[in-house]
Amino acid sequence: MRDKVPAMNHIRGLWLESLGPSAALANPAELRAAMHYCQGLGVSDLYLQVYREGRAWFRSTVAGQEHLLPVLSSGHEPLRAALDLAASCGIRVHAWINAFNLGLNERAPILERSGPEVLLTDNCGTRLDVYSSEGKPPDARAEYFQLDAPKLWLDPSSPHVKQHLETVVSELFEAYPQFCGLHLDFFRYPYFLPMQPSSRIGCGFETGYGQDALQRFAEASGHSDGFKKDERGALRPIDETVSLAWDRWRRAEVGSYTNSFRKIIGAEKTLSVAAIAWADRAFFTAYQNWRQWLSEDSIDQACLMAYTADDELFSYLVHQAAAFQSAHSIVLGGAGVYLHRDAAQLAGQMHAASLAGAKGSLIFSYENLRKKGIDSSTLTDLLGQRRRI
Repeated sequence: MRDKVPAMNHIRGLWLESLGPSAALANPAELRAAMHYCQGLGVSDLYLQVYREGRAWFRSTVAGQEHLLPVLSSGHEPLRAALDLAASCGIRVHAWINAFNLGLNERAPILERSGPEVLLTDNCGTRLDVYSSEGKPPDARAEYFQLDAPKLWLDPSSPHVKQHLETVVSELFEAYPQFCGLHLDFFRYPYFLPMQPSSRIGCGFETGYGQDALQRFAEASGHSDGFKKDERGALRPIDETVSLAWDRWRRAEVGSYTNSFRKIIGAEKTLSVAAIAWADRAFFTAYQNWRQWLSEDSIDQACLMAYTADDELFSYLVHQAAAFQSAHSIVLGGAGVYLHRDAAQLAGQMHAASLAGAKGSLIFSYENLRKKGIDSSTLTDLLGQRRRI
């Protein structure tokens, strides 16, 4: 068995974006400022965004490079600089990638190489590239429904998508073996708001219904005629048996990436997932089965996105997630500072994460700390007070 729980009893983590006002990766001065902030806050683990919207902050044969090449030509190698600075501060760095979401990047190399068929299609037969930039469908549904995060989402069941992401991760870890682990974000199916709780419910809408995906499901499950259109033209499973098999298949398609990524990065590296904190929503609606991944040690960390201004709800979400930890797979309580009143509330939730059973806390995110005007010394003082209480 792998032993990924660090010697320290408590992880203090921070998500650092690749985009935003600080442009930390593109600007050496901003990168030094970010690392200085991390050091002042006592960050043990930095989750550094290195792949977003199909664009990579490292040389890649399959990902977008248009933003990176001017930076490299200036003599600045962002990831090398970030890893060296972190090492000098004793900070572990996890490579954060946005797996299945391309944002609004309609010129992402995977789309030019494999075609738009690798994008998800909803159960009305509408592919997501014709949705609006806000994630609304191009029909009457737009008045009432939209995706939880726009706009372009890759189909996890596509072999082209799997090959693409395996290549991205392989290139990254071959070039930068100093990363302590791989962190998977947008590692799920998107869902509509309002949400449909599983395909069994005969109303609402969801994704994954491309012709290629339906054919792969039919071949894997034996349900060759498992769907029919309702009176509104939306595909629905024909019965409970097909619905359960269909939902289980989509969860398994997402989960299969944990095995392939583990083989690429090696057993000694940490594999972590940005987990939807509402566990039943993750399971039934986003097909992200992080509770099973924890219990089976398929991942090492579930980084719970428990983003709320309700302190009681935050503690509840972390507590119910912590029940699925093992000796080798742990939960970290992720706090969304952008929703908080002030630094005191953030410190309170970080403290509450440990009381609820998590092995540490993460802050989303560096950019949001800056926007809130929370300096590291203020937060460190508050956390110190909490420890003394």
